[in-house]
Amino acid sequence: MKPLVRSRQPHQLLRRAGLCAFLLTGVLLAGVLWIPRAIASPNDIHLHFLYRGRDLRTTPEGLANDKRLRGLQQLDFALLSAELGFALAEPLMAPAETLGIAGFDIGVGLTVADIPEKSAHWARAVEDERPDNNVIITRLRFRKGLPLSFEIEGSLGFIHDSSHMLGAVAVKWALNEGFYYFPDIAVRVSINRLFNSRDLDLFNFTGDIIVSKHFAIAGMFLITPYLAYSLVWARSNSQVLDPTPKVFSDNESVATGNFVFTTENALGSRINFGLQLVWYILNITLEGAFTIPNFSLVDPNNPGNRITPATIGMFNAKFSLTF
Repeated sequence: MKPLVRSRQPHQLLRRAGLCAFLLTGVLLAGVLWIPRAIASPNDIHLHFLYRGRDLRTTPEGLANDKRLRGLQQLDFALLSAELGFALAEPLMAPAETLGIAGFDIGVGLTVADIPEKSAHWARAVEDERPDNNVIITRLRFRKGLPLSFEIEGSLGFIHDSSHMLGAVAVKWALNEGFYYFPDIAVRVSINRLFNSRDLDLFNFTGDIIVSKHFAIAGMFLITPYLAYSLVWARSNSQVLDPTPKVFSDNESVATGNFVFTTENALGSRINFGLQLVWYILNITLEGAFTIPNFSLVDPNNPGNRITPATIGMFNAKFSLTF
């Protein structure tokens, strides 16, 4: 007897799964584009809040105190820009293996980076002095395979509860891929820049070495664990800042006039570990990482003391379609 209900063919299930994933990606995209316009921006960075004032006395004590105040505000800027730069650095979100010359991947990623929100420099940098526990970033991501085991990547990021945005591009080259008994090995370089910030100009460069190995499960799933080391460099500049932006009559004042911070460069080592799961064209990637600063700063209150920026941990997740 013929069955009353015809069983669905695999290609029909695949088509439905692809359609559902495409619609979900569209909904997430609409939500991401709506967030920066519909929500206020309590997490915007305002560098003029880091201003410590001036000591205008011409005595040796006054000159020393003025130098100390300027050193403290520069220290706050250095710590803030380093920790923010490590949190905003472009994540991997993919193993060492490339997509191949015809491959293409598009999707949505989420980053949750833990910051030392109770530190004075973070509290001073936001308007209500109550920064969130985490920096949350939603990214629209794409990857395109190229000849000779190369791959190009790009992303556009939106920071939660902030008008700041991120743009990044990356190039990956697989030194070894596709061998049954050996892991895939690749190197990647990426650049990342902060946009739409009135006060801060932040630029990231990241170099990665990635090792991964894929395994097939039940002939349906492809699971790929990966491990990577990244060298993260963050360079930050300030725009011309007014410590009293609502008062215009004191812009030429020595005590409250406009000022700029000295350019800061931060270097950190990032350890990445992740897992990619692929089913037909559906791709889910989960990744953890932490960035350890490779430098320390002089404490203006005690020149013999060194202060190190916080280690930044982050969790990344990506949902994408791979063709």
